[in-house]
Amino acid sequence: MEADPLIQKLYLGYYARPADPEGLSYWQSRLASGLRDDVLPEFASSQEFDQRFGDLSAQRLVSQIYSNLFGREPDAGGLRFYTEGLEAGEYELIDIAVRVADGAIGGDEQVLNNRLIGARRFTEQVETEQKTYDGAEAVQVVRLYR
Repeated sequence: MEADPLIQKLYLGYYARPADPEGLSYWQSRLASGLRDDVLPEFASSQEFDQRFGDLSAQRLVSQIYSNLFGREPDAGGLRFYTEGLEAGEYELIDIAVRVADGAIGGDEQVLNNRLIGARRFTEQVETEQKTYDGAEAVQVVRLYR
């Protein structure tokens, strides 16, 4: 099911939860049939994101991505770099989420890999057991992985 971890990374970084099976399938098929640069902005324009995080400042949005992916606050330099880039229009938030996830090293890489394993397991469990996807439970499950 999980051919490319990018979709789970985006769900973790952007929504703080594992992908639901339908969403994972949809976005993976979109990636397979289109250009990544066309798909990412679509992913980023969701009602879910707007409802949960839409009122946050640029600084809080960048901090939220680090928290979602690694369970920690960003270092001062990274926070400043991405906040300034976001405010200046150099980066879209989705680009920052991808860059932060793809740039993970050391302990951050380990936490992200653990969270990706947990996210994949959660998504697969929902699908194989045909249980209802519970977003609150999904967020809590991800936080268990460090």
